[in-house]
Amino acid sequence: MNNAPLVNSRIPVLAIQKRTKVAHTQKRRSSLGKLPQRFQFLSSREFTQGFVAPDYLIDGVMQRSFFYSLTGATGGGKTAIALLLAAHVALGRPLGNTEVTQGRVLYLAGENSDDLRMRWIAMAEHQKFDMNDIDVHFLDARISISKSFERLKEKVEELGGASLIIIDTSAAYFEGNDENDNVEAGKHARNIRSLTKLKGSPTVLLLAHPTKNAKAENLLPRGGGAFIAEVDGNYTAIKLDNVVAFHWQGKFRGAEFDKVFFELRSVTARGLKDSKGQHIPTVIAQPISYEGRENHAHLRTQDECDLMHLVKAKPGLSYQELGEELGRPKRRVQTVMNRLRKDGLAEVENASNRARLTEHGLTSLKECTARSQLKAGRPVVPVLQ
Repeated sequence: MNNAPLVNSRIPVLAIQKRTKVAHTQKRRSSLGKLPQRFQFLSSREFTQGFVAPDYLIDGVMQRSFFYSLTGATGGGKTAIALLLAAHVALGRPLGNTEVTQGRVLYLAGENSDDLRMRWIAMAEHQKFDMNDIDVHFLDARISISKSFERLKEKVEELGGASLIIIDTSAAYFEGNDENDNVEAGKHARNIRSLTKLKGSPTVLLLAHPTKNAKAENLLPRGGGAFIAEVDGNYTAIKLDNVVAFHWQGKFRGAEFDKVFFELRSVTARGLKDSKGQHIPTVIAQPISYEGRENHAHLRTQDECDLMHLVKAKPGLSYQELGEELGRPKRRVQTVMNRLRKDGLAEVENASNRARLTEHGLTSLKECTARSQLKAGRPVVPVLQ
């Protein structure tokens, strides 16, 4: 029989936890000791005299010397919007009815700079500005912002300061090992915020990817609370077809603003050709009016109704055959069908890509028919079961 005394294997772990807790407490007390020990209360008059009026770069939306993230899914329009903002700030051109203060823009192109070049060439033609003269300056390199800060400071001073610095993307300039680590994410955000101290007190806009499997209602940048704590606002880009809603989630310091909408357009440009002289399509953003949004919504609904009518009339057609019947590209049919499937209106056989309407889809089709009849000024004819 073994008479050796029992050993509590948790004792060493508990001892380590206790020492860690003591160390954290001592560190917190040490930091408190660095706070000013002499203080005085201010009168209401003295306190309110310290108010500093907001200085907007984009009226009501983006303040000078603030640090913002712009979070959106891959392909969601972040870069297209960022390039449009760069052009409008450099030109002092309003965004619709929203005033924009003119100023120099610095663009840190750390991710896919070749794509950025194509978009910028196309944007110059379609937005009608001279890309050889516009006050936008690009950094085509990944650098350590913390280690290169003094060099950056020197270069910005040589340029005469900046009003807006865009960083594309957060991942490209991340200096840690894990973007989702809270400590590293907080340090990364503070590194980026330091750029607001450069000459001109620029606004800093950091393009960020969301956390894994993030949904549209939860577009927060990687790093969670530690990252959000360091920004002044987290803008979001939510794409629906070719329209992107620009708003915010999680945090925004300042007065509420209405959603801003942009249209993503596939375009070509005279100066954008391949080695064979063929035009290269690329994507740019442009502001879209309320009427434009309404038109997009109508076309979206009409696409869905047209496709449902055809699927009911000729069930079992493939995407290619549906596109030929409707006179629309196969890719557009796929996009519309994906929406119908997501909303539970249609089902598709994986092997053949042949579609049919669900019961919910048949009900929705009746509503489509009724809306069409009302718009045409005809009485609504009940659909027989």
